[in-house]
Amino acid sequence: KEAHVVVVQYLHTLEALAFVEALKACHPDVVFLMEIDDFLLDTPSYNQAFDGYHPGSKFREVAVEQMRALDGIIVSTPFLKEAYEEFNPYVYVVPNSLDFRVWDKVHPEHYKEVRIGWAGGGTHRDDLAIVEKPLKDLLRKYTNVWFYCLAGVPEFFKNQSRMVCPIKWFTMKQYPQKLAKYGFDIGLAPLVDNNFNRAKSNLRKLEYGGLRIPVVASAVGEFARTVNHGKDGFLFRTPEELYRGLELLCLNEKLREAMGKYNGLDVRQKFDVDQTAKGYVEILKECAERGQTTKVDVSTRAQRTGATKWTEGLPAALSR
Repeated sequence: KEAHVVVVQYLHTLEALAFVEALKACHPDVVFLMEIDDFLLDTPSYNQAFDGYHPGSKFREVAVEQMRALDGIIVSTPFLKEAYEEFNPYVYVVPNSLDFRVWDKVHPEHYKEVRIGWAGGGTHRDDLAIVEKPLKDLLRKYTNVWFYCLAGVPEFFKNQSRMVCPIKWFTMKQYPQKLAKYGFDIGLAPLVDNNFNRAKSNLRKLEYGGLRIPVVASAVGEFARTVNHGKDGFLFRTPEELYRGLELLCLNEKLREAMGKYNGLDVRQKFDVDQTAKGYVEILKECAERGQTTKVDVSTRAQRTGATKWTEGLPAALSR
């Protein structure tokens, strides 16, 4: 009752959507927004999420229906904004950011060898395949270079000389310092060039900036837009460009330090959560002042999905 705006993550069932729509109908003065940072409508077949979001799937139907039903959408990249405006004219970009009250307390470890690192989830096998050969070639040539692959580890990196693959999960509160303890000197961000990845945020650049190390990233999407090639790291389009960038950084400690410092300052200047939050607040104010932009037929969806047991008692329950 006391909210001006309610922000909902993307839902997975039409019953849940019927419930949110019923809440919306019961509170016509409250704006309901959807927040999403993946391009669900073009999930590649190699991604585990394809099983849920392939064309014709129920999850996909729910996501589209939710975009149409709510009063606006919050996304993390300009690509997503353009993609989802087909379903809702009110789409706003709030970029992912770092909380430097946390990251400034992080103290990276330092080791004698040069450590190239990657950290991410378990759906990046095809992205990491891009760097497999250049990395293995580099490690064969330079015995003081190691590669660390955290969490989402594909088979082709396991049981390899000087390729360390700890599979550990940390809470978000633990994550910055746990990442720092592995002592990355160079951070990798490979992506296959497709619409799903063009829509992704530049989170790897941000985290490496938080560790004050350079980033070597595929020239795709937000990385192509925000990595300053030759200043905070290197962009690559081919395995040869990737190898040259990594080799140059491995051989030049001063260059690594200079690029890492630049990356840290760049992320702080452009992706500090305190600044991002100010923009988010202005978006929420704008949406609250405009009010609800869609009207929903609560009874039809509730009856169709069998959610009437959730929705019919809402007006009376919410009035108490």
